[in-house]
Amino acid sequence: MEIDPIIKQSIEIGIKLGIEAYRNERNANLKNKKILICKSDAERRFGRGVIRELIKRKFIFPYQFGIENGRRRR
Repeated sequence: MEIDPIIKQSIEIGIKLGIEAYRNERNANLKNKKILICKSDAERRFGRGVIRELIKRKFIFPYQFGIENGRRRR
């Protein structure tokens, strides 16, 4: 069974645009030195020991948000 030429062309264009969008996003992320990902995701991707050593050598920094210090305001 052969694919309709219009559908085949649409698929090819979609694949090309998807690859181009991926490359643009990847390049933008590589240029950005301040990317925020959660610690568990970083440990899963790169390994717990690697993350621990990078923090110890101050190449990356732990970041917390949404945590209140001190007493709550009423």
